[in-house]
Amino acid sequence: MSGSAFGGDGRESPKVAQTKDPSDPWAYDAKTLPAQVPLELLPAFVDVLRNAAGRADHVFHGTLMVRKLLSVEHDPPIQAVIDAGAVSLLMPCLRGPSVELQFEACWALCNVASGTTAQMQVAIRAGFVPELVPLLDSPSEDVREQAAWTVGNIAGDGTETRDLLLQAGVMPPLLRFAACESPKITVMRNAMWALSNMIRVKPLPDWDAVVVPTLPLIASRLHHSDAELLADACWALSYATSKPATDQLQTVLDIEGLLPRVVHLLVASSSAPCHLPALKVIGNLVMGLDAQTQLVLDAGALQHFPSLLTLPKQSTVKEALWTLSNIAAGPASHVQSLLDANLLSRVIDLGSPGQPTSNRKEALWIVINMVAHGTTVQQLALIDAGVLPALCSGLSVVPESQSVLNRLILLLAANDDATHPPRDIAHYLDPDDLLAVQCAQREGDVQLSGLTMALMLPLMA
Repeated sequence: MSGSAFGGDGRESPKVAQTKDPSDPWAYDAKTLPAQVPLELLPAFVDVLRNAAGRADHVFHGTLMVRKLLSVEHDPPIQAVIDAGAVSLLMPCLRGPSVELQFEACWALCNVASGTTAQMQVAIRAGFVPELVPLLDSPSEDVREQAAWTVGNIAGDGTETRDLLLQAGVMPPLLRFAACESPKITVMRNAMWALSNMIRVKPLPDWDAVVVPTLPLIASRLHHSDAELLADACWALSYATSKPATDQLQTVLDIEGLLPRVVHLLVASSSAPCHLPALKVIGNLVMGLDAQTQLVLDAGALQHFPSLLTLPKQSTVKEALWTLSNIAAGPASHVQSLLDANLLSRVIDLGSPGQPTSNRKEALWIVINMVAHGTTVQQLALIDAGVLPALCSGLSVVPESQSVLNRLILLLAANDDATHPPRDIAHYLDPDDLLAVQCAQREGDVQLSGLTMALMLPLMA
């Protein structure tokens, strides 16, 4: 990301412009907009920096002008700055005599690191990463924020660069900075975004040494009133809960007040940016033990899913369906919770022809899992809810069509259970459903068993 999310050009250069000659590198100063600084003067700016000979005003001016060139909105000249040899000249400025110089140097190098991976590596090989650690503890909030922004950029590039940051020791000062309350909400947002990037890249960093220390801060930020900060905290929690061991999930569940807060954020109208990350957290938590899923159910999560399944954003609907399919893969008590939540009619609608294929698959897996893990009484309730046509139409959607037929067989077996009144199967099916089953057989994907043939008999009578 070129430029800064928070900085400005209000700092005065120690030496103000003394000439109007546009070819003079000193004709530009702190008040000059980045777009007004000529790229053709880059070699001259680098020479000012290279030949400064300890003169603070020359060092600052050269650094400032290189940073301004890198701050243009479109196509910043990152490679040109690298080719001009500016990166190695900027490195000593990170330890410069003033926080203003440190800020400008860090901003410039951050923009270099926000280019391609190869360009980022130029800054890394020059020793940029270790220099970020003391900057995160700078007495200047601007410097700390710029350093945190840089950490977020570098961490987001991948596991290798994230691990370099960890090895350099950025987490303790980053956590200290992220925990600070600031009158500038952008400071808090950028700090949490950087922290979330440190645990976003898979595989997760060391759980005890890196992730666990972030959890109290993340949990506290989930109660903040700023929607953007709240969303970044929620995303961070979704990364932290992505495929850890069950004991690690329990560490998250044991944080007082965290689960009810995440459940609340599922549909809080004032926290719309949190709907998807909060849903991902819930989806991650129900991937654990049955007892951990039960904690999520006891917190009232299912009451919000009817609203989530009607949201216009398809990615959120798909995530909700995926979460429900994992709940449905639990014991019969979880299947009953889904039946009691009055979700099934909407799930069946989303599994019907005309819906996005990805959503149809997820919706059908909810039904498939509920049939597989439900009791006979629950299977009969599923027949009453109208899942038979959904399963028949799903034969062409779910790749594992034998799984669908197996569930149809289970439903028919439940209907033949002498201890319960049988359902009139013909009431739930029409010729199109029969055709779907026949097509599955004709295409050779599955073999119809005797029980599956029973599905056809009511329609053939």
